[in-house]
Amino acid sequence: MVNDTFSIGLTGAGSSDNRNALAVVGLQTAKTVGVTNGGVGTSLSGAYADLVSVVGTLAGQGKSDVTASAAVVAQAKSARDSVSGVSLDEEAANLIKYQQYYTASSQIIKAAQTIFSTLINSL
Repeated sequence: MVNDTFSIGLTGAGSSDNRNALAVVGLQTAKTVGVTNGGVGTSLSGAYADLVSVVGTLAGQGKSDVTASAAVVAQAKSARDSVSGVSLDEEAANLIKYQQYYTASSQIIKAAQTIFSTLINSL
């Protein structure tokens, strides 16, 4: 504020009393925060309580936002996997099936080699 002034001066003979300490303690409940022209304002304790309340509300809202975002991400991943993902069980079953095909093919080739060897050796 433009015309906000204060003065500092020496205390009188009673400088050993607790007037200054009482004045500082009185600031805790004095309406000094948010005072406008003709406004009432609030005390330091009230302003601190309001601040703690706002911070607590915002922290709770932040936690809720994180939980909601995590649920949306999990749902999106699930939807993506259901469209383009692979089932590990299905892939393992396919690998076993292909291994059996390979084994059967190698046995057929081995039998053919044995038959051709026998035929060529008999001539």
